[in-house]
Amino acid sequence: MEHPYLFFVKIFEAIGLGHFAHTYPHVVYSWVLMAILIIAGAIATKTISMIPGKAQNLFEVIVLGIEEFMVETAGEEARWLFPLAATIFLYIFIGNRLQQRFSVSKYVASITRTSASRATSNRLSVLPESPT
Repeated sequence: MEHPYLFFVKIFEAIGLGHFAHTYPHVVYSWVLMAILIIAGAIATKTISMIPGKAQNLFEVIVLGIEEFMVETAGEEARWLFPLAATIFLYIFIGNRLQQRFSVSKYVASITRTSASRATSNRLSVLPESPT
């Protein structure tokens, strides 16, 4: 299945990894998504100060609110899990937004959809048939 926006695959072809990019486009787009998240994190943490500005204050309120919600729900021992859960959430959320908004790749978003549809179809196939 060919995707209309293969500029990342073209970049890999230019550096000699074209076969890999054509065989595993979902891996290429996942790497691009990870690079976007890493660069965004580096830019966001570059201007952190002890006296927060408006944007830093807003993000601190959001992050602390979500962290406290998670601790209230799962208990104090789950506080260490928040960075992992937030990272996974951001990866899936931004991957889906890229797929919807820019049609970057359906491969990034298909990871979660495939898992969800398999789980649903497995549950439905186990249900007993109703008598007719």
